[in-house]
Amino acid sequence: MRIVVQLTDAATGAHIWSHRFEDEADNVFAMNDRLMTQAAAMIAPALRSVEIERAQRKPTSSLTAFDLYLQALPLFRKSLADNRQALRLLDKAVSIDPSYSTALGFAARCYQFQKLMGWVSPKDPMLKEGVRLAHVAADLGKNDSEALWMAGLAMAQLAGEIDYGQALVDRSLSLNPNSANAWSSSCLTRSYVGDVDQAIEHFHRSRRLNPLDQTHHFHWNMVGHAYFIAGRYEEAHAAADKTLRANPLYPQGLRLKVATCGLLGRVEEARTYLQQLLATHPDCNLAWIRDFWEPLMQRTPGALAKYVEGCRLAGLPEASRTPV
Repeated sequence: MRIVVQLTDAATGAHIWSHRFEDEADNVFAMNDRLMTQAAAMIAPALRSVEIERAQRKPTSSLTAFDLYLQALPLFRKSLADNRQALRLLDKAVSIDPSYSTALGFAARCYQFQKLMGWVSPKDPMLKEGVRLAHVAADLGKNDSEALWMAGLAMAQLAGEIDYGQALVDRSLSLNPNSANAWSSSCLTRSYVGDVDQAIEHFHRSRRLNPLDQTHHFHWNMVGHAYFIAGRYEEAHAAADKTLRANPLYPQGLRLKVATCGLLGRVEEARTYLQQLLATHPDCNLAWIRDFWEPLMQRTPGALAKYVEGCRLAGLPEASRTPV
């Protein structure tokens, strides 16, 4: 059976989103559940994009906490300067509404991205503010699915609080099992504890919910690291390729590509991607890799040794540890 769904703005008639769903009409009720689950997961990001555009058109004097949150959303991935602008917008949002747990969770995620992208040292003391914000978001947002998965990722990546981070992501999924972002976040946190089979299954659930997600690189990178932790280096290498096809300059994808090339003995390929990595993340070296991954691979130390080995074989230089 084929069903076409279209979403339009009732006020203006403008087209917002459409998709063609195909499914087996084996059981009408089961088919309806499958289609509605996928549609709900796909419509939310489409509406969010429209809301961001609306907020950006509003005069500064009439911005609400929600508008400020929406204006921050497209900024946090672009550059360190844009990320800090997003944090300023979120600070204003929280000053308007101190209980705005989604904004607090997103602010924590901004700090997480500063570390993830290599914009700051993994041991930069300012990252502690991201940990604080994540704790506040989790405390205030016990029933806020969005705040919880963002806080969970920040807890894990900024503080190495992997079990607590996983618990927050699990809570997010119990509140909203149709959140593709929460499922992909669970892929990452579960890989950190070595629960790789579950991690990979949660990645596929995320993909089934929203196959048209605009952040493919982020999700493929997550499952790539799950494959790496499992010692499945060919699959990790393939996931890194998919990450970089979606975003050729994504530092985490480049780091994974370099590590897998090194372990697989692909010397020429490793050299090419190492040059791209160092152009994108000039401060990357073996010390940075250890500083970044040690808290996250504390439960899978063999994976950390292999990651460092792969990067060394690819030619990534050694350096003294980043000072605290």
